[in-house]
Amino acid sequence: MQLLGCLLSILLQMQFLVTLIPYSAVLGLALLLRVLL
Repeated sequence: MQLLGCLLSILLQMQFLVTLIPYSAVLGLALLLRVLL
């Protein structure tokens, strides 16, 4: 039971990272463009 909870939390963290990465990439690109232009 404890192992299942551990796996669930890991999955949730991975899902969080997967949703977070595109946002941070877009923000980074926007900042880069702002600095360059």
